[in-house]
Amino acid sequence: MKSHSQAEGAARSSGRSAEISASIVGCIGAEDFAIAALERIHPLVALGAWTVYRIQSDAPPEFSLGATRGRQDITEACWERYRSGLYRSDHSFDAMQADPQGGVAMSRLDPGQLAPAHRAAIYDRHAIQERLSLVTVERPGSLLALNFYRFAGQHWFSADEEADLLSSAAMLVTAVKRHLELAAVSRPAPPTVTTQDLEISVLRERCPRLTERELEVCMGLVQGWSFDGIAARLNLSAATVKTYRDRAFRRLGINHRNQLYGVCVAGVVEKTSQSRSVDA
Repeated sequence: MKSHSQAEGAARSSGRSAEISASIVGCIGAEDFAIAALERIHPLVALGAWTVYRIQSDAPPEFSLGATRGRQDITEACWERYRSGLYRSDHSFDAMQADPQGGVAMSRLDPGQLAPAHRAAIYDRHAIQERLSLVTVERPGSLLALNFYRFAGQHWFSADEEADLLSSAAMLVTAVKRHLELAAVSRPAPPTVTTQDLEISVLRERCPRLTERELEVCMGLVQGWSFDGIAARLNLSAATVKTYRDRAFRRLGINHRNQLYGVCVAGVVEKTSQSRSVDA
């Protein structure tokens, strides 16, 4: 695998680096950034696909974006295969770990250098001919890689194309980082899950046959409401509320309100613990 510095790229560039930089800068913030940038770069440097991901020495890699031109997008499918374990045998970026933080270097990969399983599952399966990557060290042990791919039938990256991409590397990396920052800010926050949401989920899992009314009555009991209070809240009679309570308790296999508390509390604690384990 060959690697080059930005200085080498500037010395050999054909002069299209400014156009390449402008093509991607103009897409920053666009909802379809990945495909829009690919379409703009393509007339200057013909590409089959591109991806952006982070390689980390202390954690699994992270996929940021990707797009394919002229065929069904393969980038996410390839990423899933890579993320499932193939990355552990991928040493194609190892030499970049020692580069100065903030600089950008280029590496050119011949798939024949990869482990056979990695090459077969991604490069051979999707007829990917070669990969050219612009790589920057974000922090010790963490690399951001902009990867450009060509498929079988396309010509190989020329020396001029390498030089043009490398000469525009700093601007390309800056533009991608800026877009990812904007995307993170504009991404809607995940909906807040309340304790009541968890309690309802616990009861549904314990007895999927519970009706909406039975759940509403159970939630009223858990929240400490009296039968009259629940009746007024649901526009029912107190006798009807008790009927719903009795049905719900039979379905849940319990007899008293304190048992209902116990089921909900235990279930919420378990769900919260599972969520923290996943986040960790």
